[in-house]
Amino acid sequence: MRRYLVITAFAGILLSSCDTLTKTARTADIPSARYNATVADLKVTDRISYTMQPSKAVQRGGMSNVKQAAESEALEKKGGNADILLEPQFVIEKKRTLFGSKVKSITVSGRPATYTNFRSLDDSVWVNPVFRGVKVRNGYNVPKTVSPRQQVSDAISYGMRRTGFAAYLNLSGGYADIENSSDDIYGHEGDSGFGEALLSFGYQLDPHWYVGIGSGVNYNGELEGFFVPIFAHGRYSFSPYKNSLFVDCKIGKSCEINLDSDIDPGLYVSPSIGYSFGWFDIALQYTLQKFDGYTDYSYREKGGYKAEHVGISLGFRF
Repeated sequence: MRRYLVITAFAGILLSSCDTLTKTARTADIPSARYNATVADLKVTDRISYTMQPSKAVQRGGMSNVKQAAESEALEKKGGNADILLEPQFVIEKKRTLFGSKVKSITVSGRPATYTNFRSLDDSVWVNPVFRGVKVRNGYNVPKTVSPRQQVSDAISYGMRRTGFAAYLNLSGGYADIENSSDDIYGHEGDSGFGEALLSFGYQLDPHWYVGIGSGVNYNGELEGFFVPIFAHGRYSFSPYKNSLFVDCKIGKSCEINLDSDIDPGLYVSPSIGYSFGWFDIALQYTLQKFDGYTDYSYREKGGYKAEHVGISLGFRF
């Protein structure tokens, strides 16, 4: 029993003396760029080569530890204390022993690189599809190797404006000014209120351009009538994302609903500028309507009316 205790104690002393030395280095076969909220440039130097004879303590950590130790020493002694070793390659010489093999020497070669020019990216650059390595496919800005279902999910998460069929509903109201080109006026001139509801159907060509056609109804208090504009609709968004400044224009004809009216159909133009909040937008709108109609009580003279409207428009995208 006493002999067994002595042998056990002796073995414990031997095992405790076998230290393992582990060295680490930040090395990897990395891609050409790494993306993060903070980015940096890599200053790469010429390829170096370094040979070392790993100690027993290093070898006890395994072959991975031997390689990391070689890379660490190569960066320290021949790499100018660079941060990373790019494209590391190894030549390992082993020696067979009675109980296996051990590494006699290891040679590592690679390109030392140092991180420089650390900088932060604001959100407008970070979500840029070109920076993130994505492309437009089927109307969505998505990574190049994803399924169609994932494309839709990624387009929504990126906040991009999707292409395809779309519709806009616009509700507006404001101030109207009516002018009569004839000196013989029978009432259609002056200031009044104005209200309008328009619906447009069209196609989102890309994240910026929308084209369509539409119609609706507006009411002019001074002309005391409802008018139906029929128009071509174009919109340009300055950003491909759903939250964006935009300009909008509708051009066409407008006619009074009353078929017995003395006012003939005329020009309809309605430009606006506003900001889109995803599916909802708000804009400052100007509308010009020109008509021909009788301008005297006896219906003997036809003249022109010019109705100008300025107001606020609320839009909804479907």
